[in-house]
Amino acid sequence: GEADNQEIAMLAEKLGAEVGYSRARVMNGGVDAEKVIGISGHLLAPEVCIVVGASGAAALMAGVRNSKFVVAINHDASAAVFSQADVGVVDDWKVVLEALVTTIHAECQ
Repeated sequence: GEADNQEIAMLAEKLGAEVGYSRARVMNGGVDAEKVIGISGHLLAPEVCIVVGASGAAALMAGVRNSKFVVAINHDASAAVFSQADVGVVDDWKVVLEALVTTIHAECQ
């Protein structure tokens, strides 16, 4: 929902990252259609791409396949996204991203 969108945007900003969305997420509304990632949107090639809560549909993964390192976070251990990620975390995305922000900020002190 909208609260999740705002929280992801806030955490991304703390990580110095950009936020993009799957086509399915955009179609559900509430997010900027210009930020769609995948076959019908942007093709990315960042150093690190963190895929949060996405199932791993081929259309989305085509948009992140040129990333140097892909981290997948999903509560569903059987999500297809894990087969295409360098690292997978089966957990609640909020817990994982908040811990990542805390850890990175501590390391940069």
